[in-house]
Amino acid sequence: MFRTILLTLMFTTTAAFAALPPLAQSSREMQAILESPVAYELLGGGEPIIKILRCQNGYIVFTASKELWVDVHYLKNGKIGPAEFELELHLAAPEDGL
Repeated sequence: MFRTILLTLMFTTTAAFAALPPLAQSSREMQAILESPVAYELLGGGEPIIKILRCQNGYIVFTASKELWVDVHYLKNGKIGPAEFELELHLAAPEDGL
């Protein structure tokens, strides 16, 4: 009986940690953007962030004078837990559109 309960708990807790809910995953991604030295350098650090929009490939970070485009690349690691990702940051070119 004890072994059955233990095995059941092991499998249910493993499944529960398989992936983060979308809100938690987005929160991790936005936190990584805000803590990125590259983002700070590209935005100049002198202006406040006005808004952050989620787009198809990642995020767009707006200040009063700049748009920082952030592409999120998800990595396949085969581990249980939150999705691993890398950020690719670049300032918006004039021909880029929303």
